[in-house]
Amino acid sequence: MSELKNYLSQTFALGKHIFELSQEIEFLRHKLTSPSSGGHCGLGVQRSKQRTPSENLLIKILHTEEELEKTKTLLLNIETQIRQKIQLLSPAQRAIITLRYICRRMWHDIAKDAQMSEMQVMRLHNAALKEMQLHCS
Repeated sequence: MSELKNYLSQTFALGKHIFELSQEIEFLRHKLTSPSSGGHCGLGVQRSKQRTPSENLLIKILHTEEELEKTKTLLLNIETQIRQKIQLLSPAQRAIITLRYICRRMWHDIAKDAQMSEMQVMRLHNAALKEMQLHCS
C-alpha cells in the first residue's frame, strides 16, 4: 500500500514542480524584455560564434518550457490513471482520493468540506487505498 500511496503522492511534487517552472519562465521572460537586463535582442550581424545574453535567455526559456510540458504530460497521465483506478471505489472513497491526489487538497480542508473529522477522512482514504491495491494487483 505504501508503494501505491507514494505513486499517488507524486501529484503533489509534480504540481509544485509545474508551479516552479512556470515562475521561472515568467522570470526569464521578464529578464529578457527588461531594458536594464541587457536582454535586448541583438539582431545585428553577429561577428563571433558566442551566443549573446539574449540568445542564452531564449534557449533557457525554450528548455524550461519543454520541461514544463513534459511535467504537465506526466501529471496528466498519473491523474488519468487515478481516475481509472478509482471507478470501483465507493462515492465517498472516490471523492477523497480525487480531492487529495487530483485536486491536491490538504487533509483538514477535505475533512471540513466533507463535514468529517480528519481521522474519519484518513480511515476512508486508507480503505480506498486497500481497495485500489486489491484491484490493481
